Amino acid sequence: MRILEHPGVMVEPSVVTVGNFDGVHRGHQVLIQRALGIARQTSRPMLVLTFEPHPVVVLRGSCSHFLLTPGDLKRQFLEEVGATWLRVMPFTAEFARLAPLSFLDNVLAGDLKASHVVVGYNFTFGHKGAGDVNLLRNWGESRGIFTEIVEPWRDREGGQAVSSSWIRQLVQEGRIEEAEQFLGHPFAVQGVVQEGDHRGRQLGAPTINLIWPEIQVAAPYGVYAGMATIEGHATPLMAVANFGVRPTFGASDARLEIHLLEDFKGAASLYGKTVRFDLLHWLRAEKKFEDAGALSRQIRRDAEQARQLLQAGR
Repeated sequence: MRILEHPGVMVEPSVVTVGNFDGVHRGHQVLIQRALGIARQTSRPMLVLTFEPHPVVVLRGSCSHFLLTPGDLKRQFLEEVGATWLRVMPFTAEFARLAPLSFLDNVLAGDLKASHVVVGYNFTFGHKGAGDVNLLRNWGESRGIFTEIVEPWRDREGGQAVSSSWIRQLVQEGRIEEAEQFLGHPFAVQGVVQEGDHRGRQLGAPTINLIWPEIQVAAPYGVYAGMATIEGHATPLMAVANFGVRPTFGASDARLEIHLLEDFKGAASLYGKTVRFDLLHWLRAEKKFEDAGALSRQIRRDAEQARQLLQAGR
């Protein structure tokens, strides 16, 4: 995937799909695949236009635990689903005041040279969201620009329409496997490895410690089976992780502690590295144990349950 840093680089007509793409869920993937299909048919470049920070952050102020996919994760998933060009437009208070037609004329037609525009059925744009798909369609007809409005993806006929807000709710309720069905990929957390309390090794389960991003929607405190991808190591590794405050030891700061279930020789030098953890299965809620020995025994049971679930899925 190529990043369009400066709009002037796009010198030929392009097929553009526009949105926040938080989660890069199945509905977003339909937009991308449709834009890719048109791009192939017309021999034109395909481009995803998205915005950072998320408009909600600018319009409502700081939003704690809101995003499904903070910037880096969003870019990873966009690339994985086939986006070929990406334009990340800064969303500022000034940009939020842009009139709808100015956005269409100056950004889509002007900067990106859109010949085709693909958006979702509930797409809005411009100052206070005054622009909608009807305005887009009429504008396109007047400019000779093809517009396609895509209906929501549903898990079944008459079923739940996919949306980022619905998936956020699933994650918050710990319904991780259901969230994955609507995302079309695992719900993931990514961060830089921090130094921990060094208790994991004493308990027989050394951990990789991450701080859950403040901007990202938080799953319930508990134990999860999943896959860890370590910077510089292409192959994901089976892992079990605890997200919470470690009540057995009287701690209060939330942390994601990842215990690898496969050998990894570079584990001792991971501080400062980026690690992504895909949450695949909920195992249990976090709880306070009577002592370290009881916790150690439970960790072994968690690790074995996680291993069985993950091996079955491979």
